[in-house]
Amino acid sequence: MKVLLVNPNVLTPEVFPAGMEYTAEHLIREDRHDISILDMNVSDEIDASVRHQDLVLMGVRNVDSGMDNEAPELPLIRSIVERFRQVYTGPIGIAGSAVNLSPEGVRDYLGIEYALVSKGFGAVDQLLANLDKDVVPPGIIRDYSRCVGGEFERNVIDKAFYLKDGGRIGVATKFGCPFRCQHCDYPAIDGRVITMRPPQEVVEEVRNLHRAGVDKIFFADAQFNLPVKHAIAILEGLLDEDLNEVDWDGFINPHKAAFNERLAHLYKRFGKEQVHFGIDSLSNRVLRELRKGFTVDDVRNAVRMCREHDMEVSCSLLFGSPSETLESVRETFQHIDEIGFNYVDVSPRIRIYPETPLYEIAVEQGIVPAGDPLLHPVFYPVAREVLETVFEMSDARPECHAAGLVQYFSFDEIHLPTEGLKATGGAALREQTAIRVKTVMARILDLAVSPEQIQDDQSLYTSVIGLDSIGLLQVLVALEAEFACHIDDEDVMAADLKDVASLVRLVEDKLAGER
Repeated sequence: MKVLLVNPNVLTPEVFPAGMEYTAEHLIREDRHDISILDMNVSDEIDASVRHQDLVLMGVRNVDSGMDNEAPELPLIRSIVERFRQVYTGPIGIAGSAVNLSPEGVRDYLGIEYALVSKGFGAVDQLLANLDKDVVPPGIIRDYSRCVGGEFERNVIDKAFYLKDGGRIGVATKFGCPFRCQHCDYPAIDGRVITMRPPQEVVEEVRNLHRAGVDKIFFADAQFNLPVKHAIAILEGLLDEDLNEVDWDGFINPHKAAFNERLAHLYKRFGKEQVHFGIDSLSNRVLRELRKGFTVDDVRNAVRMCREHDMEVSCSLLFGSPSETLESVRETFQHIDEIGFNYVDVSPRIRIYPETPLYEIAVEQGIVPAGDPLLHPVFYPVAREVLETVFEMSDARPECHAAGLVQYFSFDEIHLPTEGLKATGGAALREQTAIRVKTVMARILDLAVSPEQIQDDQSLYTSVIGLDSIGLLQVLVALEAEFACHIDDEDVMAADLKDVASLVRLVEDKLAGER
């Protein structure tokens, strides 16, 4: 069979499609099918040759994205599906984290035939075998019997595109998360039973990546250092193989059983200068309600170990849980000051995802209807005074920034607003909108300049951007998908589009009107 694997996740910054590469290498190794790849981060051309494929399989990574998970991703994925339908009449399947989280909802929304629920290759093998026999009706295929495992060369997809701006290449070391944190969707995506890959298997994979010139990797687990012995075995294995030049990172838990002196020492042996902790709160009461399993003292102790090894420390905070109060917000910021972080990643609200304890609370409280797949961002409601206090206290601290991707990028490689967070609009939100608009323009118009090089006062119609009527239509359609809004002809006429700033204002006005 001819199978086309597609990465439609055109996120900013771009995230390497590790799951697709694992799947591609597995299928190529099986040598039973003709496998080809279309990475739409690199090229979004869907040509006539697609019609000869027997199956198009897309990896759907995110339900939503953006600084605060406010940007729905599925409208853009659906527009890509519709583009395939124009030249391809065969079956389309989807797999990936978003599919594991809500297979029926995502499948119905995208209007495709197959949704694969898996953390390995069981579901895709099952689908291909049955398609060969022509005995598989459209629907959901679930198979958690196998995880990604075995030795991988990781040589199927070019890495240079993803490394050029400080990005990292994902490596899986384990699957599953046994915890049930109130808001977290990882157990629903990966399952609650941990399956660990043998450390030496991971080490060999990293060696293969390093030989190919990859020097930055991200251990793409729910918690890289749980269990800590597994993480230590991998890191010591890398050192034993003289791979100390590999710049690695991962989601790190500050629990006293997960971050210890031995792990901190290994950070320094790799020459690392920073550690990022996923914390969510610095109020013990809220941490208990969130079911995090660690305390403020655990965080303080983990930071102490980092400081003793001369490492900077960042953390992620997530406000707005059902137990959040003015007192807990102030307590958290007081501890930020006491502990002393170099960088604090702040999310003022919590996105509600299906299959989480927070979803159950939201259903019980009538916030969302039972069975709602929540394909568009829905946040747990936060009292206005609580939200305003988060904004006020965050804006007063230069180390606090809008939620971003600090755990994927070095401090000096990320480009986030420096003015903090604002309750209604503000410089941070405007900057986020402008960056996303410019990114869409650069991608759709195939500009020779990067989004960062596009100036607000730049004319839309000069040679740099060269917008014409067809290009304007394409950009507007893409902006509607990016921001999940509707832009009609009257909006365009009223906006009097002349320069980049006027296009950004058009989007801002639409978003303000729909809030």
